[in-house]
Amino acid sequence: MKSVNIKKISQLAGVSPTAVSFVLNNREGVSEETRRKVQEIIKQEGYIPNINSRRLSMKRSFNIAFINSETYAMFTDAFANGTVKAAVCKANSMGYNIMLLPEMNLKNRDYLTTVIGQGDIDGALVMHDIDPVIYATLKENKIPMVAIDSHMQNPPYPCIMMRYEELAYQVCMYLIGQGHRDIAFLGIESLPEFYLRCLKGYQRALSEKNLPIRAEWILSAADDGINVPEAVQNTLKEKLSREHLPTAIFCVNDLTAIGAISGLVQMGASVPEDVSIISIDDISVAKYYIPPLTTLRVDTAYMGEKAVEILHNIIEGKSEGEVFCMDAGELIVRKSVHSLNP
Repeated sequence: MKSVNIKKISQLAGVSPTAVSFVLNNREGVSEETRRKVQEIIKQEGYIPNINSRRLSMKRSFNIAFINSETYAMFTDAFANGTVKAAVCKANSMGYNIMLLPEMNLKNRDYLTTVIGQGDIDGALVMHDIDPVIYATLKENKIPMVAIDSHMQNPPYPCIMMRYEELAYQVCMYLIGQGHRDIAFLGIESLPEFYLRCLKGYQRALSEKNLPIRAEWILSAADDGINVPEAVQNTLKEKLSREHLPTAIFCVNDLTAIGAISGLVQMGASVPEDVSIISIDDISVAKYYIPPLTTLRVDTAYMGEKAVEILHNIIEGKSEGEVFCMDAGELIVRKSVHSLNP
């Protein structure tokens, strides 16, 4: 077995060991031509960098913590799953490992302080927003973090955000354009800031068209952040009557929409013949559900990749972070909305 090290790679490439180190650590300071040349030789020679040497020389762990809420099913929620998968792939490509740290353990500040004190993490990612106690501990110990899909009005930390008020307005205007006048709103209580942003978009759309905003049609499911469809089914059966249904319901996300369709069917209503359903996300199951969901697409993969890029730039000292606002993709028109236009 041949012995290969940075010095040998530099000799074969005709560059300095420093240039090889820059390539290995994905740092700027070398030309693209040099970078490609060094990468080709690394691949040809089968060179595998010694991670412990990198950690010692750069005084970094090359670990990123993914902090998971105990009330949020990160790996069963289809929206979060796509985001997390993309973030992990992006982090790996940049030389980082991902550590999963359940939030239930982090409520004990001593536990988090121990992880930080051992030098086990360079930064942290979190879905949605973070417990203030956890954020204070990270900040005190100068561990950068980025929130993915933050719902706060003015987040105090770097994050990826969607303009949910505008998205809600857009989908409600689509319903109105399809001839709907009796439109209900359906949100979830586990994400109150998200609920309020979507509600504002719904109210603005209906107000602009002088349509009634009926209090009994502004609904929220008392979910636990995990069993969303089941909570939505129960809410519809409790709050709506078969005899006085809206012609359409705007659901704040696809999981809510799936629960709404199931709940309406259990009440004896048909979707979209009796009630049209529209939502936001376009998770993988949306096109396979019956009926397939009309929904506004959110690029969850890009959301996860961008979060890792922002965090990496903070770790590298290239940026202090940013609040990055994403634009939604196209409205995916499927079969869950029925046009009432003549």
